[in-house]
Amino acid sequence: LAGLLAPRTRPARLLAAALLVAAGASFSVSVLIVERYNRVLPYFTGRLTREQVLAPWLSSYMTQREGAALLPNTALVLSVGEPRLFYLGRDARFEVDGTLPAIYEYIHLARHPDPDRLDLYLRGAGFTHILDARDIHARKVARGVSPALPCPRDRIVFENYLREKARPLSWDQEHGVFLYELPPKP
Repeated sequence: LAGLLAPRTRPARLLAAALLVAAGASFSVSVLIVERYNRVLPYFTGRLTREQVLAPWLSSYMTQREGAALLPNTALVLSVGEPRLFYLGRDARFEVDGTLPAIYEYIHLARHPDPDRLDLYLRGAGFTHILDARDIHARKVARGVSPALPCPRDRIVFENYLREKARPLSWDQEHGVFLYELPPKP
């Protein structure tokens, strides 16, 4: 015992103990931060469901999950405003962040077509369904991640089209995400 407390080893042992305490405190704080923001432990212990964990991080998760159950395997989905389609499980076309959704570009360049003309364009491209994530797109525009629409009328034309030609399948009003079907032509 006298050898451990000798003047030469005491500073080394105190330093080792201080480093061990600092490492333990750092690890504890890291776990608390991860737990606070990611809620991982309640998921692994079964207190939270997968939906409760994913919903805050992926606003369109619930609509995508419902779409995966409702859509036929042959569906081709036009996603407007949401490129993160991990849970949809169907073929889809989307734009990456930083680009204007192609549907708005078409509407603007076609000088605001009527719903029949827009319907011909979408069906001609093979689309059977539309995932409209209007609130997600609006947030991206507000943060400067995506460009604003060239004209406010572009969105109005698209909404008129959805109202007149598409049939709602699933919607999440809270997050502003809607899934539509383009019903077969009679």
